[in-house]
Amino acid sequence: MSSRSPKAFQIAQILLILATATSAASLALAHDGAHGPGPSRSSAPVRTAPAARPAGPAYDPPFVAPHSGQLSRTTGNRFEVVYGPYETRIYVYDAFRAPKSAQGIQGSATMQVQSTGQVFQYPVQFVAVTGGQDYLAIQVDLTRVRDGDMKIDFQLANVPSDFERSARFTQLFSMSRAPAAVTVVPLTENDRSLVEKQRVCPVMDAGLNEHGQPIKLMVGGQPVFVCCESCVEEVKKDPQKYVAKVAAAIQPTRPQAAVFWASDADAAGIQAQAICPVTKQPLGAHGRPLKVVVEGRPIFVCCQGCIAKVQQNPELYLSPVARQSFAELNTRQDTGLLDESAANARSTSGGSRCSGNGCGCNSRR
Repeated sequence: MSSRSPKAFQIAQILLILATATSAASLALAHDGAHGPGPSRSSAPVRTAPAARPAGPAYDPPFVAPHSGQLSRTTGNRFEVVYGPYETRIYVYDAFRAPKSAQGIQGSATMQVQSTGQVFQYPVQFVAVTGGQDYLAIQVDLTRVRDGDMKIDFQLANVPSDFERSARFTQLFSMSRAPAAVTVVPLTENDRSLVEKQRVCPVMDAGLNEHGQPIKLMVGGQPVFVCCESCVEEVKKDPQKYVAKVAAAIQPTRPQAAVFWASDADAAGIQAQAICPVTKQPLGAHGRPLKVVVEGRPIFVCCQGCIAKVQQNPELYLSPVARQSFAELNTRQDTGLLDESAANARSTSGGSRCSGNGCGCNSRR
């Protein structure tokens, strides 16, 4: 091995030290450039608190209606509506389920009957209670309304809340009753037609067979089918809500009504009916009658204003009882059917208007 001089060895050591220092400086600059400006590597490390773990979903126990009513929730309040035969009551609670006074709240309830299309609006009135929770009341007779056949839109103002001063919510009508027991019962072959009729789970609004075989519940004697186990628990929280929803879903649809001008071929039918079912006036009293055909069955009306009445509730005017009443009314009329020429003569000579007789068309034809 060749020997080196001491001087050459010292020069080699100096060069090695300089190369090492230069390499370390280059690495430090590259690291700082990649992470942006900030404290130098020689700075004391900054200690940061560990990120908090997201909390899991809090358990929200079911709110059992204190008065066996139907519950609705808005931004900052809860409302319990108790539908009685002749009075509807609205109880108010805060977001934490504590009772609140309804004093000062104003508003109304708009009720729309699904099967007839009729719409009614009623104001709410405050009722003070001694030794109990006060409420808002609506005086209305609901004894002839079927469960699920009416939608109610509540609009309230001056609500005592830090979160909302007005509240609006919608419910399907179901007559309030004592809390109904919800039990799971086995499916039978006889339930097949009921499942096909209901079709949709009232909780998930999805097909009953989405998760396999549906589950049958008995809610106070009323069968309700749901799609899975989690929906069973939801029905138990508010049974009446889902009973009403199922009842609304299986309501028969209203038959469609087609309208035509009566022709000569309808003369026999017009003569047999003779009386307009809406105004109870002779057909032809206001010009040529119109023919409303519902599922192939014709019924004649005296003017255009009567058409909407029949379209809203055709079953009422097509029922055998109604037709019998028309026939009895016809026997008491002194005037019979006016032929087309007589009707036209009356119309051109300033015949009577049909305003005020129930149809509201206020027309002369």
